[in-house]
Amino acid sequence: MTWGSSGDVGAPVAMRTSFNALSAMHTPVFNGRDVSAFAFRGVAKTRKAAAKRFKVTSGGKVLSKQAGKQHLNTKMSRKNKMRLGDKRVIEKADISNVQGCLPHVKLAK
Repeated sequence: MTWGSSGDVGAPVAMRTSFNALSAMHTPVFNGRDVSAFAFRGVAKTRKAAAKRFKVTSGGKVLSKQAGKQHLNTKMSRKNKMRLGDKRVIEKADISNVQGCLPHVKLAK
């Protein structure tokens, strides 16, 4: 049984011509530059879960809620529970992680 040319739609996957061989002939050019590398690059999107968890101040500091106040609070003092209700400043070592989740926000480095 013959399938005809290797580019047939009904041919098995191994016999089809690859997309890269076809796209090499049609390289997009814009203002004299090859833009094929930029053609499929995605748009930087904000991670909505991170946007709800972090607050960025006008100075670029990142604040988040402190952990440890969800349950097992009966043994904590009132002062300790009040302290856990405050926001905390994110450490400089974690700023790069937050910047990756919030790409459109200017953060202090």
